[in-house]
Amino acid sequence: MLFLYLKVCLSCLREVIGGKQMNGKVGMRAFSVLLALLLVSVGVVPAVSATSINTENSDVASVYRVAEFSNPITLSDLKEMRESVIDNSQQRTDNHAPLVLADPVVPEGAEIVAYGFTLDARGVPVQYVGLAGDEESVSIIQKRAQEWYDSNIVNPQLAVAEQAGTLDRAGWIEIGRNTGDYYLSPYGGVTDNYELRQLSNDGDNTKDWFAIKQIFAMEPGRQAFEGSSWTNKKGTMLHDWAAGTFGSPNLYEWDPLGTKTGEQTIGVSITGGTGGASATWSWSYDQPEVTTYDRSSTDTEKAKWEMFFNSDAAKRTTGGMKPGSVGSVSQHSSGTYRILNLQADGQFYNGMTTYHTLSHVWNINFQY
Repeated sequence: MLFLYLKVCLSCLREVIGGKQMNGKVGMRAFSVLLALLLVSVGVVPAVSATSINTENSDVASVYRVAEFSNPITLSDLKEMRESVIDNSQQRTDNHAPLVLADPVVPEGAEIVAYGFTLDARGVPVQYVGLAGDEESVSIIQKRAQEWYDSNIVNPQLAVAEQAGTLDRAGWIEIGRNTGDYYLSPYGGVTDNYELRQLSNDGDNTKDWFAIKQIFAMEPGRQAFEGSSWTNKKGTMLHDWAAGTFGSPNLYEWDPLGTKTGEQTIGVSITGGTGGASATWSWSYDQPEVTTYDRSSTDTEKAKWEMFFNSDAAKRTTGGMKPGSVGSVSQHSSGTYRILNLQADGQFYNGMTTYHTLSHVWNINFQY
């Protein structure tokens, strides 16, 4: 009897979400009702192959969806789901703080096969976008999406980052946290995550200050895909503050600086603000056997690093780095503006003369 009931409920769920996208808020509400019936009746968590959204009588609203490569999530789907969470969020109703939203650039031939969005206990947007370049990469993306779901929606307390500073003094306050993966067989995959913070009480009536920590990684095909011989060659990270639409974007500080060679622990420290209103944000990470070159320039308003993998061990396993930068932009009172574009490129090598680069880009926008 229980099995029959499950089959009926799941059949209804498939009718609701089986198309390429939800039919607006009506479809989402219908799905929520069906999902609630299923959970109350049998006491199980929703399957990861379905969209799950919780916007009723909850302090934390969220949406999560995975899809097949042949029936992917579109950017329009993504924005509609995200907007539904924001519109139904008590945090956003009670808290009129600025909102940071990031959209991925979907490479030609790639599809969005996993998406998650939630607001943490402080109302900070937390997002996951998984891109697959082919059918073989879908299972990898969906596994990583499940890990994000477990950490940010099932057990959100595990994902709440330390909030630096307080509102009554200058400090870096987290305003956005994004996770992004892009995999393509047989080459490998690129991970492009970030944490974005704004300087509170900066004491500046003309500028706003932002700091970003990028968490970059690339996994070679020989580790990710059975039968692949592709290895890591070079990683490139770009914080393009010149892409900002605030007016007069200014790259102020970045780290690491100079050339770093060899396996070691790298300390990163970035400072922003003026005078007594300045604040510092620091962290560290372990670097594999690589050489990292600092290609940043205040002339172009771009912070950039190139990371070359030296040893066979580093080339054949996942490796990356966590660079950071600070930028100041003209202060506004309303509207939506681009803060910066964040890019991660992973170049893979097949041991002969062939190279292939996977590129992941976030367009990061700030809404006053």
